[in-house]
Amino acid sequence: MGRKRTTHPDLPKHVRPTKAAYHYEDPVTRKWTRLADIDDYSGMLTALARILQANAPTNTIEQLWAKYQIDELPGLAKKTQQNRRNDMKRPLKVFGKTPAAAIEPHHAWTYWKKRGETEQARHEIRAMSALLTYARHVGARTTENPWFKLGLKGGGKSRDLYVTDAMFYAVRDVAPPMIGYMMDAAWCGGLDGATLRILERRHVTDTGLLFQRPKTGKLQQIDGPDLVEIIKATLRLAPQVRRFIFCRRDGKPFTANGFQIAWQRAMRKAIELKRLDPSDRYHFHDLRGKAGSEAESDEQAKNLLGHGDVKVTRQHYRRLPQRAEALRILGRDRK
Repeated sequence: MGRKRTTHPDLPKHVRPTKAAYHYEDPVTRKWTRLADIDDYSGMLTALARILQANAPTNTIEQLWAKYQIDELPGLAKKTQQNRRNDMKRPLKVFGKTPAAAIEPHHAWTYWKKRGETEQARHEIRAMSALLTYARHVGARTTENPWFKLGLKGGGKSRDLYVTDAMFYAVRDVAPPMIGYMMDAAWCGGLDGATLRILERRHVTDTGLLFQRPKTGKLQQIDGPDLVEIIKATLRLAPQVRRFIFCRRDGKPFTANGFQIAWQRAMRKAIELKRLDPSDRYHFHDLRGKAGSEAESDEQAKNLLGHGDVKVTRQHYRRLPQRAEALRILGRDRK
């Protein structure tokens, strides 16, 4: 039996506070896990609940999901983490109480059909598949992942909207300067919003940018005179002394929600001023598709966008029609 706590008796068992944060001390390994900032008591309780649930048995899908959120999810990109949580909401309602060992391929096919064979259903099945692979790793299954490579047909097609130059400038011309330069960089460098928000001065080189992709962690260098000029123009904006290239007026980086709000505000303004037809409304991420579409080749587009597989580039980011020259048949000798 351990000693009775004499300091911070109001805190849950095994929770240790420091000046900056709450931590959980594993009673067996003595390893500390950060729970939340010291001023976020409710966040601490939520994180602690997840850890305690993760240490519980991992027989059912919901038990596995609790442990997965501790062991695997933090290692993914923040956007991927958010998407994975959203994609698991419906499967947890359907399969939450089901033992992982009882899941079979026909469950996926039935789920796929009942969900209308939509693209969202495909994402949900992929999220479940990742969880079932994890189940094999932690011993909750003794057989291979039954949902891996099911070859689901149908579903929504890849987004194929191509942002024309006119559509681009319809928004660019009314956007705040910082958002405008982010649009320029997205088009010129094929950069997504998440990457733009984390770029710092230390990533700037004489010829462009050298940085790590936040989603994959891979080192990427993008060079070009236009990109250099865009960065220089951006850094001339206030505040002059700042860490991040693209930032708010106070020099702090945009949050994901804050940037999305600013982007939607610029989009609405372009529509209200009748510069952009409502049917032509597009996402900021579509500018990455514009960059990929305008690259000279599939391979160049793959390298610009930082993809590991050209198939991804070709399927999702090459959005211009395939061009070909018609045969010359008029005036040919009929013999």
